[in-house]
Amino acid sequence: MQRFKAADAILIVTPEYNSFVLGVLKKAADWASCPCDDSAWDEKPLNIMDATLGTLGTAWAQYHLRQMFDFLNMFPLNQSDVFLPQ
Repeated sequence: MQRFKAADAILIVTPEYNSFVLGVLKKAADWASCPCDDSAWDEKPLNIMDATLGTLGTAWAQYHLRQMFDFLNMFPLNQSDVFLPQ
């Protein structure tokens, strides 16, 4: 988790799976957030980029990612998300 701590910002690139993020990504976010008083995610800027075969371009996955990382005290960049439908 030291690599996450050393980063100036985080770019998440993931596919959407059943209108949600991959379980592996959720688990990585959980691991990097421990211990709670020394989270690797704390106050880091975040941008999200996803791709899917659907027409919404992973809008649901990005929504869930924003919820997850908002709880972890990250700063998602507004209006800079990348949606790649089909």
